[in-house]
Amino acid sequence: MSRQVTWRGLALALGLALSLGSAAGWSATPEEEAKAAALFQKSAVHYREGRFDEAVALLREAYDLVGEPVLLYNLARAYEGKGDRQEAIEAYRRYLALSDEAKAEVKDRGAIEQRIQTLEAQLAEREALAREREAADERAAKASAEEAKARAAARDREPTTASPYPWIVVGVGGATLVVSGVLAGVAKSREAAAKDDPEHRSASETLAAAETFATGTNVTLAVGGAVLVAGLAWGIADLLLIDDGDTTLSLRLSPRQASLSLAFP
Repeated sequence: MSRQVTWRGLALALGLALSLGSAAGWSATPEEEAKAAALFQKSAVHYREGRFDEAVALLREAYDLVGEPVLLYNLARAYEGKGDRQEAIEAYRRYLALSDEAKAEVKDRGAIEQRIQTLEAQLAEREALAREREAADERAAKASAEEAKARAAARDREPTTASPYPWIVVGVGGATLVVSGVLAGVAKSREAAAKDDPEHRSASETLAAAETFATGTNVTLAVGGAVLVAGLAWGIADLLLIDDGDTTLSLRLSPRQASLSLAFP
């Protein structure tokens, strides 16, 4: 049955009901009955045009005025239209109960009771699906947490490799010592040449150059030795502490010294 036919027939039924008086135990003035009939007609227009929220509001207002059971039937239909199954079930049940109290015959009682059962089954199915989705979300969250925990444990079990940087420092220190040795050789060569030079002026210049190279030898020897020792100490300590990932080693170099620092968690 279409919406138009259903609501047209119920409009006639409502008009007849209001002309005979309101529901049992309900006292409504003629003005209230007229207003309820007008609200009902407006709700029918909203219902046919798919504005179910407006239809519900008007039907509830009309029912509060006259307490006519047929309004509850239409209210149930409007609730169904907006997808509110629980409210529709309650309205259908109240319609049947109040019709019984008013000793009014409900010709389509069987169809309405069947509709209530259908709506209850739909509600139960929807609730079951919601519970299943919630359970699935919980299982997914638990699996994700367990996977993250397993990855963290795997990372903790991975062997820590020694850092290459200490040995790079050792190489730099060794190269500096090589440079120091070269400078020392040049300094000695220039010093010997100065001694063999018969001319005083050129011998003095050669000797001054030898002293410069000797100074460079001393500086590079000191720096290279310090860097080499620090690098060796760093590398050995790094090997000894390879299983302790929280302890860190660092090397600080300055023109005058090299220092190694050890940081504990």
